[in-house]
Amino acid sequence: MPDIDDPELKEILSRKAIEIIKESSKKNEEIVTEPVELNDSNFEEFISKNKAVVVDFWAPWCAPCHILSPMLEDLSTKYTDIRFAKVNADESPVTASKYYIMSLPTTMLFFNGEAVDRIIGVVPYEVLEERIKWLQAKLY
Repeated sequence: MPDIDDPELKEILSRKAIEIIKESSKKNEEIVTEPVELNDSNFEEFISKNKAVVVDFWAPWCAPCHILSPMLEDLSTKYTDIRFAKVNADESPVTASKYYIMSLPTTMLFFNGEAVDRIIGVVPYEVLEERIKWLQAKLY
C-alpha cells in the first residue's frame, strides 16, 4: 500500500484530481445551440427540465414557418442560456391542442415550465430578439 503521507504522491494525486475535475466540467459546459425537435412524448419533460425555453410550433406546408425558422435558429446561437425547440404541430396534435395552437407559426416562451409569452405569425427579427431578451432577463 502506498504511503499517503508521501509529498510526491500527494502532488501527483492532486494534479490528477484537478485534471479529472477540468475534464468533467468541460463535458457539462457543452452548449446546445441548435433547436431540439420535440413531440407529444417528450415535450412536457423538456419544458419542465429547462428553465427558459423558446418553442417554434410549425408545419412543413407552412410557408411563413420557413421564414421564421432561420431567425430562431440564429437567435439560438446568440442566446445559449435559453433552450430552443421546434414542434411539428401536425405530428404532435396533443401538444398543439394543449397550448391552443390555432395559427402557424406560433412561438411560445416558457419559464420554469409555464407558458409566459406567445408570438403568432412571422414578426421582425428585432421583435423576436426583444422578447427573448425579456425571457433571458428572468433568468438573472
